[in-house]
Amino acid sequence: MKQIYCGENNTCKLIPLESRKVIKKSIGPMLFFAFVITLLFFSTGSIFILEYHGIPPAILKLLFYLTVFGIFFIAPIREILYFRYYFYDLTDKHIIIKKGIVSRNEATISYDRIQNILVDQDFWDRIFKLYDVHIATADYQSAKIAHLDGVSKENSERLKASLLENVAKAGSNRSV
Repeated sequence: MKQIYCGENNTCKLIPLESRKVIKKSIGPMLFFAFVITLLFFSTGSIFILEYHGIPPAILKLLFYLTVFGIFFIAPIREILYFRYYFYDLTDKHIIIKKGIVSRNEATISYDRIQNILVDQDFWDRIFKLYDVHIATADYQSAKIAHLDGVSKENSERLKASLLENVAKAGSNRSV
């Protein structure tokens, strides 16, 4: 699986996201909705309430299967599209990050505005051996988009080193 906007010389091509990010991002919604749907359709009270309102058991089963289909196919399709439209590039002066399928978010962050770079893992990242690289600036909204999630350990270290090098260059150019 490849990212659509990543050209040969873009950072996202040279230091790519891991495709297992799609599985990791799909599992959470799938488990949550499977749990909720199971509670709704298999708790004794809700089945009786729905049958009491004249909905036959065959229709209830059909609704259940359609919901399961939606959960187990729509979530992964959304994540595949999100992955394919994910773009980032480290240029000489700034980092560009573009995310989103329908509503695209874009951040262009100058290296001299970067205050901190953090590499971390959440629970699912540890299971899938993925890392997130967060770029902190003084702007509180940077946390929403200024992170690259779903890279390998090696690539997270490469990204962090490249970012730190570019931040140091920006700092030395500013003081001259």
